[in-house]
Amino acid sequence: MKMRKPVSVFALCLALSFGAHAQIRVGAKVGANINQFSQPGTVFGFTGGAFGKYQVLDFLDVRAEILYNQQGGARQDYYRDYSFIEGNVSGVQYTNRYVNLHNLEIPVIAELHHPSFEDEVISPRLLLGFAYGLNLGAMERHDKTYYFNDGPTSQIMLSDKKENVESNYKASQWGFIAGFGIDMKAGEQTCTFEVRYRGGLNQINNFRFGVPPQDGLPGTIGQEGDLYTSSLSVAFGMTIKTF
Repeated sequence: MKMRKPVSVFALCLALSFGAHAQIRVGAKVGANINQFSQPGTVFGFTGGAFGKYQVLDFLDVRAEILYNQQGGARQDYYRDYSFIEGNVSGVQYTNRYVNLHNLEIPVIAELHHPSFEDEVISPRLLLGFAYGLNLGAMERHDKTYYFNDGPTSQIMLSDKKENVESNYKASQWGFIAGFGIDMKAGEQTCTFEVRYRGGLNQINNFRFGVPPQDGLPGTIGQEGDLYTSSLSVAFGMTIKTF
């Protein structure tokens, strides 16, 4: 009982201290990403959504976002063997593969800044946080080369084909965020320019052990192994309302 009173008083004082200068700001942001898997090859993507920011301390804001975020990257070539099946096609080679992941993402970010910039027009900030992404879909572009057992030609290439490969990737994606931002006051609004890196924390390849695809045919050679995401994003945001 003796410990509860000091703890309760401390918690109340802390809450009042936060509430005395706390502000909640909501706004929107839009930006672009350069994305890569844990192998060579990059793809460009789009990010955009809404955010809410809460001032916890003079030097600390906490921001939560809900974003549509594109990730992805290049994948290695692979070959599917159909020679054991009756038919004219002996195999298919997949080359120049690029994947776009369409994610719904929720980042939670701590913004660290020096209190002396509080009343300045420009305030630099250090960004550190985590993000959870839900994969809503995955599309792959690739070239397909068909090899034939007989006929007038031994092979045919079809360029820039699209394929839904959502089942190849895990639905949940966790990542860490690090970067920097600059807040610029413009009247009642605050504009923000930021650059941040997002690194994947969990591997997302459903074929990491060479499990055959859902159609039961062999040929996932070239798709095995761990796969992690990484993104470098540049974004611009603006507060819409302050509470």
